[in-house]
Amino acid sequence: MILHTDGSSIGNTGPSGFGAVLRNHEGVWIEGISGNLGNADNSLAEVVAILEGLNLAVARRFTTLTCYSDSQEALRLIQRASVVNQKIPLPISWLGEEPRKKRSLRLGLFP
Repeated sequence: MILHTDGSSIGNTGPSGFGAVLRNHEGVWIEGISGNLGNADNSLAEVVAILEGLNLAVARRFTTLTCYSDSQEALRLIQRASVVNQKIPLPISWLGEEPRKKRSLRLGLFP
């Protein structure tokens, strides 16, 4: 499965939102999500987009996922958080809360 995410703010703290789209390996749309974050900065919007997309994948019980974002900073934060501190509010069920399930997550920068 492929997850494309994006977050945005008008100004760098201002009205913000996020979106995430799940597609299969052929690029066919499976499901999407979007939301309004109120006043936030762009970094938060980008991270929330990834987290909400991962939550969507967990709900669909996908076990292999490639996640693309145009925010290198957000990808770095997600990757570091998943390695360093597995107690932060990431969708840890994706990262291994259920030890019997093998999961694969790849993160990629999408310009």
